Amino acid sequence: MHGVFAEAEGGALRLAADWDALYRAEADPWGQSGADERLGPYYRESRARLARAVYRNFGNRTFRGIEIGAGLGHVVNQLATSFPWGAWAGLEISAVAVDRARRTYPRQSFHVADIADEGQSLGRLPLFVGRYDLVVFGQVWWYVLEHIDVAIGNALDLLDEGGVLIVSQAFLTGEQRYGADIARGFVGALQLLTGRFAGRMHLLEAEYEASGRYAHNDGLIVFLKSSVRPC
Repeated sequence: MHGVFAEAEGGALRLAADWDALYRAEADPWGQSGADERLGPYYRESRARLARAVYRNFGNRTFRGIEIGAGLGHVVNQLATSFPWGAWAGLEISAVAVDRARRTYPRQSFHVADIADEGQSLGRLPLFVGRYDLVVFGQVWWYVLEHIDVAIGNALDLLDEGGVLIVSQAFLTGEQRYGADIARGFVGALQLLTGRFAGRMHLLEAEYEASGRYAHNDGLIVFLKSSVRPC
């Protein structure tokens, strides 16, 4: 994939992302449309699992949700179709991607910002800071991992008290060459999140699909934003 990872010392990888260049060079980065024969089955399974988690937590109640890492807008549109009683938005670091998402899905709302920005750029956007009921980290774990404290902190700032944070993420079936010193695989991600943010959010559920049926393993972690542990 153009401009995302580069070789580092010792056989590891480093993040070297140029997101706008990537979206200019690739019509369908990571096959996120679901049309790719290899990745399509994975996306269908992962997004179905995400939709089930949303329904378990919100049912038919009205709510306001935002996906972090909206890319070309496919997941936001799918969630808006599945849950039309919710109000949906997408946040994406690439202005090129957001422009394409807005043209493809003009009924949905997309914003340009970096969730891992320490400069409080989210406060300058027409976002409902502190008023979302649901924040979805959609396949962005590896791209915010080096700044996970800021990224999760900003996501929690977007959430109302009692809101839900869902991390939906592909995990490699083979060797992890990036970020293993921070969090290794699904178990490492779960341990990092439950340990580091224990005072601000609490684990509701966690699922890991590692049957080998898909191009990637799939992780889903659901948290409640609360300073009080749920009963």
